[in-house]
Amino acid sequence: EENNRIVCDQLSDYLFLPTSEQLNNLDYNQRDRAYIVGNTIVDIVKEFSKKDTKKYKELKLRKGDYYFLTFHRKENLTKENLIKLNRICNKINRIIIFPIHPNTAKKVKNYKISLPPNVMRIDPQNYADTISLMKHSKIILTDSGGIQEEACILKKRCLTLRNETERRFGPAPDDGREVTRKVAGIIRRATEEMSSLLGGVQETRAATVPVTAGSNVSLAD
Repeated sequence: EENNRIVCDQLSDYLFLPTSEQLNNLDYNQRDRAYIVGNTIVDIVKEFSKKDTKKYKELKLRKGDYYFLTFHRKENLTKENLIKLNRICNKINRIIIFPIHPNTAKKVKNYKISLPPNVMRIDPQNYADTISLMKHSKIILTDSGGIQEEACILKKRCLTLRNETERRFGPAPDDGREVTRKVAGIIRRATEEMSSLLGGVQETRAATVPVTAGSNVSLAD
């Protein structure tokens, strides 16, 4: 995927960037055809947030009193990691809404893993309902790059269930706020309920951290 991005950059006549941070990633001979235009995702999330479907009401969830979880990356879907995720979810004393990806559902079935009773497994949702569920959740847990970005725009606290991420809008790894690496540990910032995962969970504090160092600038702005 990253190789494809590099090839597209090399072949393109114009490069439209969300922030100056991406400009620094380009070779000097590419910068004369690069333009900083803002982040279209910001416009989309804000628009769908205004329309708010209030999907949580349909699912009989209490506003601000549930966690939103997605988990689908290929490297995460090992039996060991799914067992860890299961153990962690079992420690949380709130409902966890889990729109489960088909690949994740298949792995859960193949490995004969039973999700804890506080995990509400639902089918993947349309974009409007997904944004609504995220907007009204207490905390977001995800290995999705897109959801990390959307969580920041929605100003929601987000725990990134990966060892690394391409979206560097959370705390820097060396700023002293990195989440504990012990699976049995409790993340106090996450209301002392969520254990860390996969040996490298990162926390995005969206309320205080700019989206991708400035990509909260929309086209409309």
